Amino acid sequence: MNKYLFSIILASILIFISIDAVAQDAVAGETYFKQNCTACHTIGKGKLIGPDLANLLQRRPEAWILKFVKSSQTVIKSGDTYADSLFQAFNHMVMPDQPTATDAVIKNIIAYINTASTAPTATVAAVSSQQTDQQTGKASGSFFTTTNIILLAVIFIMLLVILFLARVNKGLTETIKDYYSSNKSFF
Repeated sequence: MNKYLFSIILASILIFISIDAVAQDAVAGETYFKQNCTACHTIGKGKLIGPDLANLLQRRPEAWILKFVKSSQTVIKSGDTYADSLFQAFNHMVMPDQPTATDAVIKNIIAYINTASTAPTATVAAVSSQQTDQQTGKASGSFFTTTNIILLAVIFIMLLVILFLARVNKGLTETIKDYYSSNKSFF
């Protein structure tokens, strides 16, 4: 039973670390987005110079977004019909290329857009109000966000299932040992 408890604790720690990493990605993406993208784009507030980016991942895959952000004209000139339709819809306004933006930076922006797109207004405000500590680079703010509470509930349920299965396993093992020690036959 102790090895199960150790496994559960280790899995919980890894999950919490990944939750924190995703939150930091969204905060870093928010910072970059506000510095470089808000002049032309909104998230859920309508068109500006460029399209509204709410629910971006539902419209285009991440690989396409990475290419488009780095060089929109390269994607348009490659014959991509969706990119060309955006170019036409926004009066041939060229999105400035971001060749120095790494895939990690763009993925952080996508994480922020995704968080801001799917979150209720209160959660968006919570993400927007988080500040990055300049010395540590870690996000400050409440741990008790809606996502974290849901994940904690799922982890708790999974722990209960694991404990239940461990007891069933122990019971079956004892039953089999008792059966074989009684010299009975299956047939």
